[in-house]
Amino acid sequence: MSSWMAITNRTTNLPNGFTAVILGATSASGRLAVHTAKALGAGTVVGVARNAVALEKVEGLDDFVVLQNPVAETDFSKIQGCDVILDYVYGDAAVQLLTSLARSRKPVQYVEIGSLAERTADFPSALLRSFDLTVRGAGAGSWSIGALQKELHTLVAKMAEWKLLSASPVPLKDIETAWNDGSLAREGRVVFVP
Repeated sequence: MSSWMAITNRTTNLPNGFTAVILGATSASGRLAVHTAKALGAGTVVGVARNAVALEKVEGLDDFVVLQNPVAETDFSKIQGCDVILDYVYGDAAVQLLTSLARSRKPVQYVEIGSLAERTADFPSALLRSFDLTVRGAGAGSWSIGALQKELHTLVAKMAEWKLLSASPVPLKDIETAWNDGSLAREGRVVFVP
């Protein structure tokens, strides 16, 4: 829902066959955003995340960029010419990505959806003035319930066609142990059950 509403209600006039960038493409929402972008007309979807192995497994990506540590060393050249960025990470990764697009001749629509990495980002004012950039957020406060109800009919039908990550059930009584177990996340989604 987050990526669907971001594209349908928080962007305008995307070109046919637009190029979408998903920052945080290995997260559950990021993986679904790849399907969403394709369903809504993206010709190319580029994923961005820290884990190269996980990025290679994200279904539907046309290309990917691996975030380096420090993020400033990341090569964002594959993203030149993008039309829309859906950001689930925020923070330094978002700043560096947008900095790499500075002086672009193409309009870019940036939609902030989540903050997996950081809750703040330091966007220099010169960056915001350096190219045709539209910055928006997407969440329950940025679109109406009526808009969601309108989109749900199409969204649910499309989602029924998508292949989802496998789910690993974990008893709720084991949440404390499972929460920090990184091996579970690599296997797919974790679903806590009674």
